[in-house]
Amino acid sequence: EVDKTIAAQAIIYRKSKAKKIKLPDAIILATAKFLNANLLSDDWDDFQNIDNAVNVLDIDDLKI
Repeated sequence: EVDKTIAAQAIIYRKSKAKKIKLPDAIILATAKFLNANLLSDDWDDFQNIDNAVNVLDIDDLKI
């Protein structure tokens, strides 16, 4: 079940004219924003220029 706050933010991301984002990605981004967490993704470009308040990290840039 998705929290109402997260769902509302995901809808805002989906309606954004700046960049198209898929629903699952919008939910992931909204969850990261809600939790004030970093978002670690292999598809970093999917989240670029959507919400600068969320720190999106590219897994390929990390030295693990």
